[in-house]
Amino acid sequence: MTGVVSNIPRNVYKVITRKGAVPLAGQNPATVLITTIIDVPAGADLASPSEIRAAISAHAGSLNQQSAGVGDTTASGIL
Repeated sequence: MTGVVSNIPRNVYKVITRKGAVPLAGQNPATVLITTIIDVPAGADLASPSEIRAAISAHAGSLNQQSAGVGDTTASGIL
């Protein structure tokens, strides 16, 4: 026995954004769905909350930094 826990349960959080968008002129709106899933090892919230905050900050920061590029990609379909 090494004392290493091999099967760690996870706490999952989701942030979901829904917004209507018209797919073609004169058509009914369809739903744009944006989902961010935060999957945290159980116990990390107590053992290293600063690491969780750092991960969320890095994720949100990368989206903020690249928001125009992500918007261009999703609007044009070209990476």
